[in-house]
Amino acid sequence: MSQIKIVTNQFATLYNGEPWYGNSIARILENIPEESAFWKPTEGAHAIAQIVWHMIYWRQSLAKKPENDLEYKSSMKVKTIGEPLKI
Repeated sequence: MSQIKIVTNQFATLYNGEPWYGNSIARILENIPEESAFWKPTEGAHAIAQIVWHMIYWRQSLAKKPENDLEYKSSMKVKTIGEPLKI
C-alpha cells in the first residue's frame, strides 16, 4: 500500500471511522450545538468551529499536494474569522 493511501485511510478513520482513541471527529461534532461551536472560552482562544476549519483546511491541502494543485491554499482564505462555515 502506498504512503498516500495509508495517510488517506488514517484521515478517513479519524474523521468518520472507529479510531483507536474512541469516537470519530464526526461523531463528536454532531453533538455540539451551533452556538457552542462558535463560543470562545476566553479572549484570544479559538472556538471549536475555528479549530474544525483549520483541520479541514490542512486535510484538504494535504489531499491536493500530490496533485500539485499549488493554487488550492489561497482558495481556502476567509475574510472574517467567526463567520458561519460553508462546508
